[in-house]
Amino acid sequence: YSKIEGFECLNPEFISVTNRLQSAVRKLETYNSQNLTIEHCLDMPAEQRQKIVSDLSGGIKTVRDCIEIVEVMRKFVGVITINTLRSWGRHEGNHFKFEIGIEDNRISVGRYENQCCSIILPNALTSKIGNIIF
Repeated sequence: YSKIEGFECLNPEFISVTNRLQSAVRKLETYNSQNLTIEHCLDMPAEQRQKIVSDLSGGIKTVRDCIEIVEVMRKFVGVITINTLRSWGRHEGNHFKFEIGIEDNRISVGRYENQCCSIILPNALTSKIGNIIF
């Protein structure tokens, strides 16, 4: 027995982070395009400054949360997890034999080694998703 990292991506009730991430990025880009300077912000009413701070903080938190979720799920396609699944699929006591392997950005899954379907992973998932530095 072993824990499969990133197993959360198999949860049928998982809600994609795409919409949340796109919304947060749009909000952050709005402020980025305004080229706000310190002087400009100091001249604003306090309520407007507070709204900007709130929007930026919320957007940054959302982006960080989404990256964390994707990083956890991305581990499902890691070499260790794929090798664990392969050993389970080949195990003598397994009632459902299967093959799984990974090569470059292609995962192959099937009932037999010579009868597999391939899943092509986007390049963005085969490397670190990213860091946010503020």
